[in-house]
Amino acid sequence: MVIGSLGDVIFNVSRNQVKTFSNMQISGTAQWASHNRHLKSTLIEFTGNDLDKLTFTMLLSAFNGVNPTVEIAKLTSHKKSGRVLRLIVGGRHYGRFVIQSLSQSLERFDGSYEDGSVRAKRFIELVNRYTDFTELTIPMLNEFVNKIIVHERDTKGAIDSTQKVEIHLNFIGEYQPPMPEPLPLTPEQEEEQRLILQRREKYRQNYLKRKESGKQAEYDRRYKEKVKARKAAVKAQLLEDGVVLGASSVAPVPVSK
Repeated sequence: MVIGSLGDVIFNVSRNQVKTFSNMQISGTAQWASHNRHLKSTLIEFTGNDLDKLTFTMLLSAFNGVNPTVEIAKLTSHKKSGRVLRLIVGGRHYGRFVIQSLSQSLERFDGSYEDGSVRAKRFIELVNRYTDFTELTIPMLNEFVNKIIVHERDTKGAIDSTQKVEIHLNFIGEYQPPMPEPLPLTPEQEEEQRLILQRREKYRQNYLKRKESGKQAEYDRRYKEKVKARKAAVKAQLLEDGVVLGASSVAPVPVSK
């Protein structure tokens, strides 16, 4: 569905393509001349209007069915040539504009649009394959998830500290869910947040003291040994249940001489 255009730049939202804008703002100012008068208030005179200023943001992604290279080249050409562009949004004509400033930020580059488009198509095919399921299985996760990166806690030693986790999906890379705008905190919530930060700082100072004394290194060593023993026990149980095929159960393959 076409929702508008800026010259030959079409804003379109459909099942196969999403190419539209966000944060569009149109601003304008008036021109006033000042006339000083002796021992009297200054008089102002309306002399006209300045040109309206239009700003907006566009996300160009091959995953959305758009060729970013072509669209950026088109906008750059309009800026360099000074072409006048008619702005229409939702059937309303907002006037004629020229591009005075154009900035771009490259977040991900796939080498070519075709490569990114193919990978996006493969991911959509994968999603369509699992549109109706009742149980999330390990094979399904393996098909969707490429890797998961767990970063260090923001505050060392604090068990309630925030911690960044990256989920990289097959074909499309890191998944970044939309984040809602934070709601204003009540006085009670602000006080609770202050106590949480105070407690985290206390935990961090205790961690630094343990690290300096060597107690933290000893704790880390014992913890790693426990984790290693727990993994070994789980693996042994899986081998016993026949879930994991051990090396000792693989028959040698005869090789002809």
